[in-house]
Amino acid sequence: MTSKISFFKLMKEDLKRRSWLVALVWVACFILQPMVLMLRLESVMSAVNGGYMEKAYAINTYRSYVGFENEGLALFVILTAVVVGASGFAFLHSRVKLDFFHSLPVTRKKFFFVQYLSGILMFVVPYTVCSLICMLIGMANGLLTGAVAVYALKVIPFRILEFLSAYGTMILACVLTGKLLNALLGGLALAGYLPLVLSVLVGMKSLFFSTYLQDTNGSMRAMLHTRHMLLSPVFVGSAVENMLEKNAQMLHNGKWIVIGTGMLVFWILVTTGVALRLAVLRKTEAAEQAMAFPKTEGIVKVLLVIPLSLATGLFVQDMLYASDKKWFFIAAIGTVVLLSAVVEFIYHTNMKEIFRHKLQILLTGIATLAIALFFFLDVSGYDTYLPAKEDVGKMALYNEQINGNFYYPELGESDGAFQSYSPESALRNTLISDFDPIYELARKGARGEKPSEEDGRTICVEYRLKDGRTEFRQYLVDRKDLEKAMTALFSDEEYVEKTYPIFWRETDLDPSSEMYVEGLFGSEILKLTKEQKQEFLDVYRKELRTISYQDLNENTRAAFSVSIVSEEQYDPYLRSSTSYSENGYPICEKFTETIAYLKEKAGLDVTRQISEKDVRSVEIMDYRNREEESIQIDDPEQIRQILEKLEYTPLYFVTDDSESINIFLTMVDGQTSMGRPYFKKGNVPDFLMKNE
Repeated sequence: MTSKISFFKLMKEDLKRRSWLVALVWVACFILQPMVLMLRLESVMSAVNGGYMEKAYAINTYRSYVGFENEGLALFVILTAVVVGASGFAFLHSRVKLDFFHSLPVTRKKFFFVQYLSGILMFVVPYTVCSLICMLIGMANGLLTGAVAVYALKVIPFRILEFLSAYGTMILACVLTGKLLNALLGGLALAGYLPLVLSVLVGMKSLFFSTYLQDTNGSMRAMLHTRHMLLSPVFVGSAVENMLEKNAQMLHNGKWIVIGTGMLVFWILVTTGVALRLAVLRKTEAAEQAMAFPKTEGIVKVLLVIPLSLATGLFVQDMLYASDKKWFFIAAIGTVVLLSAVVEFIYHTNMKEIFRHKLQILLTGIATLAIALFFFLDVSGYDTYLPAKEDVGKMALYNEQINGNFYYPELGESDGAFQSYSPESALRNTLISDFDPIYELARKGARGEKPSEEDGRTICVEYRLKDGRTEFRQYLVDRKDLEKAMTALFSDEEYVEKTYPIFWRETDLDPSSEMYVEGLFGSEILKLTKEQKQEFLDVYRKELRTISYQDLNENTRAAFSVSIVSEEQYDPYLRSSTSYSENGYPICEKFTETIAYLKEKAGLDVTRQISEKDVRSVEIMDYRNREEESIQIDDPEQIRQILEKLEYTPLYFVTDDSESINIFLTMVDGQTSMGRPYFKKGNVPDFLMKNE
């Protein structure tokens, strides 16, 4: 027989029992929110009133504290959820308490919701009240603008969602276990399991697949963009926070914010629903046992041991810097045995029980080995993947010598997006329709036509398939094949325009942006007005469209570079500055208009030759005997001999027919030569021939 005891009366009694926690949460919220905010704003407003700081900066500081940037408050929310969830359902771990509560004329479902909702109130009420007090503090200091108020109000429900996701995770862990320590470990396992599995997947691909292109951006946002359903509350919460921090990002990531928030809600519903169902089915005698449902012990152990063993193998392999994969297998299989014993000890706290389930350990080891061999033997054909040419819509090629110094928008947007020097960003922005040369390179790489170590060159490729799918690969190809492909690609104007961001980069340069030209003579800043910079870019773009790969390699006299400070404004008071530089825009001999403009307007002659009178000293780093030998040369005659034999490229290309000698020229004005002076093979000054 169940009682009609008021639901709210039961909640009131629970809040009384946990009054210590109610008080603790109130005090913590008050200290971490309004009190710390007032202390921080005291010095900020003093600086503003004294004229030492602009009010816009103070508004930005206030906005950061009440927003997603406050990582300390985010951590507090998660920890509070763990403590509230554990305290509310700790009675499940005590037979005495269970006997008492189950003797009450209240259904288990009703009692579950009493504990669940009272726990939510313990956090939501003080957090919301203190958040509103923070808004009043901002208003009193004149910092609460309309945009900031809207932003702060958006943060409150999202923090509550983060609390509910971690809260539901902790409750489910309590229901599944019979001891508090096991519940805490279980909560950690539930929250981090999928991120662990995904990390192991990435690690296995990196270790065993030679064509795998690791995401160098390594961000939560990138993982969401690959449509992984990451259900960890902390992981998804952090990812969505990153996208919500700036309004400009929301314009580009709106659907992913919806997906991320939806995953949080889904996680909350699943953990709460499963916890409720299991709490109703849970037996009283399950208290003080390792697992509340003994049949789940083996399943949980296997699910934990396999990814953790693989992760240990990856860690050992990485730590040893070993090329031999045997250490991965030794560490992984050894960890299967060790972790299985540890988990059994946690279950039974009896050393005699740690190897009780020998067959289970054997099967877990076999499963772990099978997964490892799946990657080791490339059963899926990952390294030999090559889509049919007719299925490919566009392709892109990343050649570090060409693309490595340019700054490409990460998400394929020209404005308002994060930017990166990564291969992935370059590939996404340089897709072309006439991709025959790239496809031929990829075909040779995928079919295992391995070049010699000396002639091998690493490239990265993106396949953009007609069905919308995207595949990234990296290949080792022969140098001659790469040069043939580059020659063909540079005859394609679409490739040239997409490769060099100067064609599509915003050219309304900020006054703080600098342009400079580098060459054998050193590096010189272009002293041009803003209007002259625009004129120079117009002239340069026109001639850059005519460049060939031969011009790039053999006829480049100097390199044009730009250093830019780009400011993005997200609202009237929040701005973000990004500084970046791009090096390696070639100035070839046939760029006559560009060369003439530099000479006339900037007083810079990039075609001038240097003599021994222009050079103060030469430093030679000789590696021909595999041991570094440093030589400092000051003699004018020897300097003259060096200049007679010297070849030069300003683009830092690794010249394949060069001697293993590094050359550094110091001019009489103190400038150091930029780019790469070198000697062709067999064309070394006589006084250096003795080193061969």
